[in-house]
Amino acid sequence: MAAARPRPNHQCGDDRQRSSQRWRLTLAGLGLARLAAFQVKDDIAAGRLQTVLEDFNPGDRVEVHAVFLGQGGYLPSRVRALLDFLVEKVRLD
Repeated sequence: MAAARPRPNHQCGDDRQRSSQRWRLTLAGLGLARLAAFQVKDDIAAGRLQTVLEDFNPGDRVEVHAVFLGQGGYLPSRVRALLDFLVEKVRLD
């Protein structure tokens, strides 16, 4: 009788947790990772990390979706302020 070996599941937590785990493992010298520039800029400046394969870097482009599921009626001012901030600060191509 043969039994299937369980496959390890290395996925855990949300994207933010996985990104933090990749960052810590990379700082420990355990491999390469594609991390956001804002996350590693201090480590690069301090010499703890170095950039590699820059010719293959597509850039820090991330899709942003702003969705508000309100109860109808007027848009709350705090939501309008967030949307205005995103339009001003996030480059839309």
